[in-house]
Amino acid sequence: PKTGAAVPQLAESFTSTDAKEWTLKLRPNVKFTDGTALDAEAVSFNWKRLQDPANSSPSRGSASQIATMQVVDATTLKVTLGAPNAGFANLLVDRLGFIGSPTAIQANPTGFGSKPVGAGPFVLKDWVRDDRMTLVKNTAYWNAPKPYLDELVFRVIVDGTQRQRSFENKEIDLNRTTAPQDVGAAKRINAQVTSFNSNLGMSIVLNHRQAPFNDATLRKAMTLALDPKDFNAVLNDNAGEMMTSLFAPGSPWRVDSVKVPSVNKAEAQKLFDAYKTKSGSALSFKLSVFQNPESRMIGEYVQAQLTNYGVKVELDVGQSAAVVDAVSKGNFAAVHWSFPVGPDPEPLVYDSFHSKSATNRFGYSNAEVDAALEKGRATVDPAERKKAYQTAQEIIIKDDVTLWLYHQTTAYIHGAAVKDVGLSGDGILLSDRVWVAS
Repeated sequence: PKTGAAVPQLAESFTSTDAKEWTLKLRPNVKFTDGTALDAEAVSFNWKRLQDPANSSPSRGSASQIATMQVVDATTLKVTLGAPNAGFANLLVDRLGFIGSPTAIQANPTGFGSKPVGAGPFVLKDWVRDDRMTLVKNTAYWNAPKPYLDELVFRVIVDGTQRQRSFENKEIDLNRTTAPQDVGAAKRINAQVTSFNSNLGMSIVLNHRQAPFNDATLRKAMTLALDPKDFNAVLNDNAGEMMTSLFAPGSPWRVDSVKVPSVNKAEAQKLFDAYKTKSGSALSFKLSVFQNPESRMIGEYVQAQLTNYGVKVELDVGQSAAVVDAVSKGNFAAVHWSFPVGPDPEPLVYDSFHSKSATNRFGYSNAEVDAALEKGRATVDPAERKKAYQTAQEIIIKDDVTLWLYHQTTAYIHGAAVKDVGLSGDGILLSDRVWVAS
């Protein structure tokens, strides 16, 4: 929901009076598709697994907020955090909400990711990497008579034009996209669009840990050099929701007085020239982009625009896994990246910008931001939370942490026959409710 409130599904409730001690109540008699009980022990097992450093989980930072867990009974788990976090329930609709069968995990701990066993509406039938994934109906799903589909096939079509053509040729029923121009094209053929606009969004992330972008003046120059409006016109057919602030229009966390700086090409050139004088050579760096056409187009645009300032940009094009791995290890100068933050700032704003966060990918560090984010977590007063995140926003923008482009839109393009297309608070398709009219 736009309010950012977590809505129970597998869990009946997740409550706290002080934001530190939480009680999770599960639905009774829910089972994984291998027959294992989805109970408090199963949840505790999964969260302890995420906490284990040996597993190198990207969710370790979220799970490590938990200091202790107590299994009270089959449907009740008491959780005590190391420090209060008023938004902790939001992690159950994000990283901590993915609970796998302990039986399946223990039987194949390294291969579980390729053969997952959950308690959701569908069961994995087959998976051909980089091609397709086929799911079939879970006949023992807890929320019967859902799901309404007998089979769900996810096809990997990297090229946006090809995806759109496949949709128009009725080869696919739903076209999932994050490219604003795809949404514009869909509307021109009167297709239906169900979409979610994230807070934060698409950006060019600069690595603060190493040269050249450990130099604050260069980060400022990059911010002033690129014109998001021109970017939107050239690449998005003016269909993108431009970032004028960190939170999207309509967000309860948006503060209209906090604005992303406007382009100033003359000032940017002065800063680039000053760097050239100081270092003895013009700025040159690698920009990492993903192999898909949209990411490459963004990279090529940035490359062309910065050439006008005498800046040399070499594109480093990689497979998704390779780019993500390089970023997680800090092996990049700049990268095309997205921050698809849901309706509530927790957990991704803290995870992305707090200096001690394991998922702060670019080495940003500011003690005032850390303090504001910690306060935003700790207080249970909504007004105080908003004030804390306002402070964090003001400093993050002033520090030119990254180059903000546009709010990421996750859209599902579909025809009139596809009914009840709903999205969760981070844009994931609620697949158990979709149905197709015959």
